[in-house]
Amino acid sequence: MLVLGIVFVSQNFVLAEETELLHLVVLADISGSLNTDDTENLQRLIQRIPRFLDNEKLKQSKLTIIAFASEAVQICDTSSILDLENNIESYNNCLEQIQASKRNNPNIEKRASGIGIDTNQIKAFEKGLEVISIDPENYIPVFLLLTDGALDPVGTGPNSNDSINEFDRGFFDVRPEMQEQNVQLFVFGFGDAKLEDLTKWSEFSAQRRACQEVAPERIYPSEGDIFSLLIRINTAMNQVTCGEATALITLEPGEPKEYYISDLVEKLNIKIDLKGTTGIDAEVKNPSGNIIGQEFEINTSGECSDIYIVCYEILNPDPGVWTLSSSVFSSEAQSASIIVADITLYGTFTIISECEVNTLRDGFENCNFDLVPSRPGAKDLNEAIDSASFDFVFNNVNFQERGTFFKDSLSLQLFRSITVGKANNLSIQINPIYSDFQFSDNYKWLQFVSTPSPSYNLEPLNTTTTTIQEETEILEEETSFPWLLIGLILLVASILAYLSMQKRDLPPGSLNYGLVNSSNLSNIVIYGSTVKEFFDVAKQETGIEISEGDKDSVNLLILESIERKGFRFWDSRPAKQFQLKFEDLLEKSVDGVEIIIYDDYIVSFIPDETFDDYENFIEDDGDDFKF
Repeated sequence: MLVLGIVFVSQNFVLAEETELLHLVVLADISGSLNTDDTENLQRLIQRIPRFLDNEKLKQSKLTIIAFASEAVQICDTSSILDLENNIESYNNCLEQIQASKRNNPNIEKRASGIGIDTNQIKAFEKGLEVISIDPENYIPVFLLLTDGALDPVGTGPNSNDSINEFDRGFFDVRPEMQEQNVQLFVFGFGDAKLEDLTKWSEFSAQRRACQEVAPERIYPSEGDIFSLLIRINTAMNQVTCGEATALITLEPGEPKEYYISDLVEKLNIKIDLKGTTGIDAEVKNPSGNIIGQEFEINTSGECSDIYIVCYEILNPDPGVWTLSSSVFSSEAQSASIIVADITLYGTFTIISECEVNTLRDGFENCNFDLVPSRPGAKDLNEAIDSASFDFVFNNVNFQERGTFFKDSLSLQLFRSITVGKANNLSIQINPIYSDFQFSDNYKWLQFVSTPSPSYNLEPLNTTTTTIQEETEILEEETSFPWLLIGLILLVASILAYLSMQKRDLPPGSLNYGLVNSSNLSNIVIYGSTVKEFFDVAKQETGIEISEGDKDSVNLLILESIERKGFRFWDSRPAKQFQLKFEDLLEKSVDGVEIIIYDDYIVSFIPDETFDDYENFIEDDGDDFKF
């Protein structure tokens, strides 16, 4: 009966998890040290920040702008990236509150009121926490601190008691709340900002997101030109979105940039920002070397209506290497010959399903599910998907299973040999588990889309009232009890019991693990006396960690002795598995076996040289230990 236990019935359906979005909070320093040119450049810089989240997956993320000096105020209504795209003029108007406090500033009357001229980053953090306090749980708060100076809350100097006391207040009161709210903080210096004044804020950030394998870079010192911050903010956005942010490319005259476009891409958007300067040409070439012409330009909405921003949209673009380049044709452009372009990719995949109905049993033999690209003829899906998990739910009959696709296995078979009773219009609901989606680095833009599942009707067979038909029905009723299946199960159980007696215990020894080619490996002592040992493999910043586990461990390492004879049932475990399998060698010593995990780490098992219990086996097998 254990063999039949592959069917999982549950009254409590697991709901698909919501995809995570960002709430981007920009904290803009407009203290008294800034000149008019500084604040104008800061406006133009912040105007371009929403484009990093302007793709199909992230455009429901939110943006808030806070200006600060001695105090902090929110200067623009919190809006989604999609809403900002449709109301770009209103967004630009509210950014005009970012103004210098200098008397010679012609637009000083537009400056945000009530914020003073000193510098208090703690006040900015507090205002940001106030804004995010009403966010749903699936929004990740991200603070971008843009500052040109040290903490100086009342103008008495960064080393004064006032400054020290304010920092201590922030460290002990504000910092814990930022970490509790999972605030991802990134600090960007401009103007005369010093590195030591920026790094003091790094401890205010929460730990990295779960999707990040390494801690992101959080401190970006000043590089003079404020527009260099655009590239650095893009770098931070790519880190905090785990590669899902829109890619930003810098173009310099005579230095073309290449960009690979997969055959999974259904829509390619390219936006080239000339930074308000005439005298610059930019061109885009497809893999055949043809220049993309005006027929692909869009210039009627959002930033694309700006005469200094050129936008292209290409449907089902040719897969291969595209080239972006720029050239200067006027001396007016010499001071701004570096321009930026961002590329947005849109492509989807879906699941097609087909179930084999068993009408006699009022159920299903099995259901096949295949992960397929939406663009016809695309072949890159195997390269794009590392893993993707879904809950498959039969509506109205309380049957559910969870399945995981991997790049080398884009097909699943579920719901084997189930009985659901007579029912009409049965269909399968497919719920994505977004937290378990893992894409290769160059395919973070890929999205899952659901399609209607086919319906199934389980109805009684048509019968007649003739004597022959009645006899047939009686025969069917008499033979409906699965005697043959019961007999087969008992036979299999007997075979397995016999084979288990032939299987030996593992020898004692040592499980060693660490970096490939390292002479300093960690180890776990194995005492033997079982045919299987289970371990949990965890990937850390400094390597991998292997600890004692069980058969339900997420990343499972199994140390197992191999059967001499017999067969194996399918394994429906969705976790990644790594296995070391062993057979004894009767006539000579065992050197051990090894496998490579995650390409960089080695795991080996070294049996105890003094253990000789295997000599009791008389079968002349002659096989080596192997993996």
